[in-house]
Amino acid sequence: MSKREEDINTEEINSSGGENTGDIEVSSDNGEVNTGNIESLGDSEDSGNIDVNAEGDINTENISSIGNNSGDISVNSQEGSVNTNNIETIAEAGNSGDINIVAIDDISTGNISSIGNNNSGDISVNSQASSVNTNNITTQAETGTAGDIDISARNNINTGNITSTNPQGSGNINLTTEVGKINTGEVFTDTGKINLNQPNNNISSVVENNPISITPSSTPSTTATGFDINI
Repeated sequence: MSKREEDINTEEINSSGGENTGDIEVSSDNGEVNTGNIESLGDSEDSGNIDVNAEGDINTENISSIGNNSGDISVNSQEGSVNTNNIETIAEAGNSGDINIVAIDDISTGNISSIGNNNSGDISVNSQASSVNTNNITTQAETGTAGDIDISARNNINTGNITSTNPQGSGNINLTTEVGKINTGEVFTDTGKINLNQPNNNISSVVENNPISITPSSTPSTTATGFDINI
């Protein structure tokens, strides 16, 4: 655990072991967090939770929790932005954890994934006053239930593909912007619901400046069967 009043600047942070690994907390009450990779790796048992909190900006490389059961990942910038590479919690035998990312300003990430051999966790990304920019977002469960995906922003939401998948029970996908636009790749859930909410319902495809209409039957950016789409 690292908790300080001022900026935190460090390279990789790693918790690993042959059995269960410990939790990782990186917290700056009055400054920024700038790190390399943050990893909790359980070689044969469970991996720990990862919590990154700062009053200012958070800048990291990859954030990963990987084990038989994997931990939750929380990234919270109270007054700044979040900039990371990939964020993943992967359970090789059991349940994967939740991922929660919150910032006042922009959130910019690589891929965000919660993947479980049994159940997968939920993913929530919330930019309270600005935009969300990510690559692909995935909840995937091999035998259990896949988690929900909730993306919200004051301004634009720009993502790659968004997928919640397990034929027995996949999660809902909710995208909401207060004053901006939604630009995504494919949005897919096996059995859940898709809710896309933006002013004037102007949903944009992955192709810039190519507005599309969302209907339950077929769209260029939303593909699935057996679910509801609410705009």
